[in-house]
Amino acid sequence: MSGKLLFLAGLGVGFVIGARQGRGAYEKLRARASAIWGDPKVQKGVAQAQDVIREVPVVGESVSDAIDSAKPAGA
Repeated sequence: MSGKLLFLAGLGVGFVIGARQGRGAYEKLRARASAIWGDPKVQKGVAQAQDVIREVPVVGESVSDAIDSAKPAGA
């Protein structure tokens, strides 16, 4: 779960910096964030977190859905 929060914080920082530095810097940060999110090690951690969360029925479904919806398109 903390990995997701870190990822979302990174997206927020990327957005702010991108807005100040222009579209090119924003796109570079966005591409890097997508690459990190798509990294097999990160996805392994996400899968492990989802497995643990799914053990708690009510929380598991809503958190798992939130993680799935946070994935960038094509990931």
